[in-house]
Amino acid sequence: KKVAWVLEELTRRWPKKDYLVQLSAIYSELNNEQRQLSALEAAYVSDMLIRQQDLLNMAYLFLGADVPYKAAKVISKGIKDKNIEASAKHYKLLGTAYRAAQEVDKAIPAMEQAAKLSPKGENWARLASVYLDDDQYAKAANAARLALKKGGVKRADNTQIILGMALFNQGKLAESRKVFSAITDKRRDR
Repeated sequence: KKVAWVLEELTRRWPKKDYLVQLSAIYSELNNEQRQLSALEAAYVSDMLIRQQDLLNMAYLFLGADVPYKAAKVISKGIKDKNIEASAKHYKLLGTAYRAAQEVDKAIPAMEQAAKLSPKGENWARLASVYLDDDQYAKAANAARLALKKGGVKRADNTQIILGMALFNQGKLAESRKVFSAITDKRRDR
């Protein structure tokens, strides 16, 4: 607590990135997540955070505090400014943050980028789910098929359900029934 007090005084008198980041870390040690977030956000708002890890920590803190829109803005700006690597992992995080913020129209492009950059089908499965939520049934079906084809999907049965629902909502009832029957048959074999 004494270290926190000293760092608080230092940041009041001489606001520097190092003091704010250290203060945030001390608050983390003291299990004071609200102040941890506030200290790091003060550094972020003052344009003191440019390292990828600092920006991602900021985004994760926003997500943990149930402020996903701010998390998405931090990641989006970081990718745009090239301070955060434009990787499948980071686009997935961006899409997840936008989706949690109920910004599906912004989540879709981020998830599309994540899927395109990923060698496995997991991000395509997530994209299929987002498309389904946005009533884009043809795109949902295509993304689900691609996810299953690429493999590496954690819950292939969920992806098949998304495929079946997307086909059903397109009025392709025979195809939908075939997909749902295959899921049921697999479960019976267990």
